[in-house]
Amino acid sequence: MTQSKPSGAVAGPQMVPALSPRKTRVFRVLLLMIPLLFFIFLELLLRLFGYGSDIPLFKTLEANPRYDAINPALGQRYFPATGVSPMVAFTDH
Repeated sequence: MTQSKPSGAVAGPQMVPALSPRKTRVFRVLLLMIPLLFFIFLELLLRLFGYGSDIPLFKTLEANPRYDAINPALGQRYFPATGVSPMVAFTDH
């Protein structure tokens, strides 16, 4: 006749073998790379499908084409859904 463990019995702690140094390095690299690759992939997909608009930070001054100024439409880059966007400090107008 075989004996069985009581239903409330818990198995003792089992030893888990430690990872080799090489596997540990690979695990750590993957741990850091997976989120980075996710956001790179997301950025590429958003650009591929044309999500958002490309509003440049600077615009060439009309009075002097050798100089650039902050684009007055820059606020729309960060607040696209609102009808009101913050004004920039200096423009060529």
